[in-house]
Amino acid sequence: MAEAECELDSSPIEVLSEASVGSLSVAVLSSAATFCCGGQEAASKLLHSDETVKPSVKSETAVPHRSSSGGPGSLMFVRLRVQPSAGKKKLGTAKTLPRRDSWLALSQDSSDELYAYLTHCRPDLCILEGGEEEREADRDEEEFVLIEDKEEEDEDEEEEVFQRLRNTGDDWEMVLMEESGDKPTLVMDRDPEGLNNIVESSHVLEASHVRELCKELPPSTVGRTWQLAYSTSRHGASLKSLYRRLSATDSPVLIVIKDALDEIFGAFLSHPLRLSETFYGTGETFLFMLHPRFKCFRWTGENSFFIKGDLDSFAIGGGSGHFGLWVDENLYLGRSSPCYTFNNCCLSETDDFRIMELEVWTFG
Repeated sequence: MAEAECELDSSPIEVLSEASVGSLSVAVLSSAATFCCGGQEAASKLLHSDETVKPSVKSETAVPHRSSSGGPGSLMFVRLRVQPSAGKKKLGTAKTLPRRDSWLALSQDSSDELYAYLTHCRPDLCILEGGEEEREADRDEEEFVLIEDKEEEDEDEEEEVFQRLRNTGDDWEMVLMEESGDKPTLVMDRDPEGLNNIVESSHVLEASHVRELCKELPPSTVGRTWQLAYSTSRHGASLKSLYRRLSATDSPVLIVIKDALDEIFGAFLSHPLRLSETFYGTGETFLFMLHPRFKCFRWTGENSFFIKGDLDSFAIGGGSGHFGLWVDENLYLGRSSPCYTFNNCCLSETDDFRIMELEVWTFG
């Protein structure tokens, strides 16, 4: 019994085409089991009908009724049909769906047991006997498709709701048109709030720099105000002072450096700088170059050497004895090298650089 049920739910062991079954007609429902009785003559007709009878998709030949009075040696032919669901097709569809038919030759006793089992355990199947099948064969197979899964109806309702919402314009993309007639500008590309205050407060950043950085910052910073937490021109050049200024915040940190060659670069830190025995931070940390060109170096996944704070220096990124960005305790000398953490190039023109201005921004 389990083999028969498996046969119905999976691909058939042996699939016969309509040409192979000849005058034995077909059922017209998504899943069906048909019981037809017959002896050796019927078996011969089943196996050789493709040589003697011209196949027909719809046959008018009557199929003998299943009879419990047949002898134990008589054969019962059982057809298992699997016809895939039509998905979301409704009444009126005219597309013919692919079907799979499998034929089994069973003894009378085995047929009775299978019939009783399917009737009891698989009420979802359409079980036909010989006479019933002939009446079913007269139906138009392409006239309709039964949808038995309630989930498909739910999907239809969800699709209707989606189309209704779509027509309201709730998912329209808003754009701003400049009076100059230039290309439309997306709202997400608009200047961040407080841009003028950021530029006025900074001795390093320009408006174009802020716009570039905003495109790379993680979602946790969106809508938050930039605050200048530390600047060497305002608060002095001391790493200890920097640690102290950041001790009361848990905000991500943006470090911006301008060197003696007027190149601008830095790092975004997922956590504020602090003294630590080991590296800390998350993959949101990244290195960047701002001037003379913009380039962002994100976490490669090679290691987790994100942030390290010591009394005499701090480092961002590392591997094989090289740091992506290293700055001494006086916030005056620095070094940048390629590292495995970010697969970055040297951020400055030379490996060693002198810092003219260092700014640390938080997001409040």
